[in-house]
Amino acid sequence: MTPPSIKELNATLYEYNFLTILQGSPLGCLYKAVSREDNTDVLIAIVARDSEGEKWLGKAGAVHDVRHEALLPVYDCGKAGEYIYAIIKYPDGETLASLMEKGPCSMRAAQRYIVGAIAPLELARRRYILPRHLHPENIFVTPADTFSFSLVDMPELPDFHYTLAPELRNHPEDEPTAVSIIYTLGSLLATLILGKPYPDPADPDDLPADFTETYPELAQLLEHATADSPEVRISSLGELASKLMALNLPDEVYAPRKQARVASQHAPAGNRLLAAAASGNAPEAPVLRAGSDAGSAVPSYRSPMERELERRKVKDNTTFYLAPILVLLLLFGVAAVIAKFSDKSEPAKKGTAPVASTTESRHDPAAGRTAPVQPSHEDDTPAPAADDKSDDVSGSPFDTETPDDDDTTTPAEPKRPDTPAEPVSDEDGNANLPPPAIPSGMVNWLAAGSEGLLLKQSSTLAPADTYGPEIAVNNSSADDGAVSVALPADGKPAWWAATFKAEASKLVSRIVIYGGGDRSKAGKLTKFAVELTLADGRKISKTFLAEGYALEGWEMWTLPKPVAVRSIRITSLTKKGIIVLREVEAYGPPQ
Repeated sequence: MTPPSIKELNATLYEYNFLTILQGSPLGCLYKAVSREDNTDVLIAIVARDSEGEKWLGKAGAVHDVRHEALLPVYDCGKAGEYIYAIIKYPDGETLASLMEKGPCSMRAAQRYIVGAIAPLELARRRYILPRHLHPENIFVTPADTFSFSLVDMPELPDFHYTLAPELRNHPEDEPTAVSIIYTLGSLLATLILGKPYPDPADPDDLPADFTETYPELAQLLEHATADSPEVRISSLGELASKLMALNLPDEVYAPRKQARVASQHAPAGNRLLAAAASGNAPEAPVLRAGSDAGSAVPSYRSPMERELERRKVKDNTTFYLAPILVLLLLFGVAAVIAKFSDKSEPAKKGTAPVASTTESRHDPAAGRTAPVQPSHEDDTPAPAADDKSDDVSGSPFDTETPDDDDTTTPAEPKRPDTPAEPVSDEDGNANLPPPAIPSGMVNWLAAGSEGLLLKQSSTLAPADTYGPEIAVNNSSADDGAVSVALPADGKPAWWAATFKAEASKLVSRIVIYGGGDRSKAGKLTKFAVELTLADGRKISKTFLAEGYALEGWEMWTLPKPVAVRSIRITSLTKKGIIVLREVEAYGPPQ
């Protein structure tokens, strides 16, 4: 991908002032920019709008929900013109590459850096969003002397390919795993201590002999973490953390001694741990290999790596034989529990009346008439109290998990066979009412042609020019055929948003939302929330249609007094719900 120019990006994402490009590669670019809204520095990653870019956008959206003090949060991500972007917090401190230019750091500091990075990476592993390639240019050292980085994949730089696991170098289409991250952390740990790239392709014997002699446990850990084969590496991030914390490393910078490397005369070439054992520094006594000559003057040794493989082989064999036995015992237990409960429930089934409908009628002998029983709400939400009109100001409804209406059912009461059932109605109470009266002198800040207005929504129903976000501000609240339709995207509920320029926030005292109407072919708007982001950064919100109705007419939110609004966001509160809008109006006094 050719890096887009600063001028082009300023015209495409006009909410930000792009300053300079920090990194660039065929896969994407990283820029430094300033938010025009609050004048804060941000990082903006830009990739091409293609199939790989769509995949990258999905991962960036998932990163938005992961929170840790060592992770740079993602403020926003989306599509703009020919590009896909992600807005990331600008880090404090300097890059790890800048720190490494000053020379190697102390062994204890390097140990602390890597141990501190394991916790956020383990959190990301559980969400299946590990970063592909962490390297010194996208890791930052904060003023608190800790690592800070982003889970969003940054541009890959060839100068730091030695920190990328071999399986990802050889197969770029593969996804990162815990063992590939372990390789990267082992490489960074050795690079910080030695003051040079590790593993170094130009130096096959890249661990100095005196380092192996002086710190055999650390050397063994580095060999184990950066093995070329993933099957031989440390198996989990938790295991790496425990082994690192068990090391008692000195708070000093490693200084190599000026001496010749120890030659490996009795061990195969390339095995550095066996070379250390042959020189008399083996951590355990020599062990003869099976089938070797007991009278030989030069016994064969087993390296710590080989002993670890033998231990794993025994563990795997034990699991192989015990697993089927445990599964059989579990199945027998489940079968016994099912049989027990089946015997208890058999008498109850004989006297149970069939369930006919979610709506029933009951006969009242005293009154001599049949009284209908009210149906359950469609979304299983308890009916709100009649005097409950309080606004939800706890934050964005986008961050609150809401049960999926389509995946839940309401158990029905038994129906008497001699009583008819009433049909369930989902009509909105305002469906047949005329539009609400607006006080004179009020201005609709969302009217078509308003300056400084940015409209966005989640995945748009095709064609975009027919169902795009701008249809909801075309001054046509009476047209059921012209609607804005937003679909769920990236596993998130559907949403529609209007944002004013930072210097042009509007005073708003009344919000009116028109649903799709009773003749809309695109569907109807159900349970949703309206969220206002104020000029001072606070957010207030209000939930509509909690009773389970579908909006065919209009809903209105009247604020106690006009407030300066920066953006308006309408979000569906059901996972599979869509946003269908004829018109959205925001009224306030003229400015």
